[in-house]
Amino acid sequence: SSDLDDSVCGLQGTQYWLDRWKYKVNSNKDWQQWEDDETQLGGFYTQYMTDNGKNVALHFLSVRSAGHMVPTTQPGRALKILKKYLYEFDNGKKVEDEDENE
Repeated sequence: SSDLDDSVCGLQGTQYWLDRWKYKVNSNKDWQQWEDDETQLGGFYTQYMTDNGKNVALHFLSVRSAGHMVPTTQPGRALKILKKYLYEFDNGKKVEDEDENE
């Protein structure tokens, strides 16, 4: 989701929609800054947890200075998010396991 004014899928609307899912926010990963490859602020990251609070339900990342079509306006940051999803996020990992490796 972009942090710029996006009348199609705005950041606030996306957050409002996610809050209606009733997932719990991981307090250790709530609106944390993430950096792009140039060590600039890439956006913010929030981790939503399943009802039991042990498993990741959803990774939500905002992209700084991007429009609705993130890969078009911020291709480097879009690639960074794709790499995070493919190589860093383990959707089946329990929170305790993730915290041990940090």
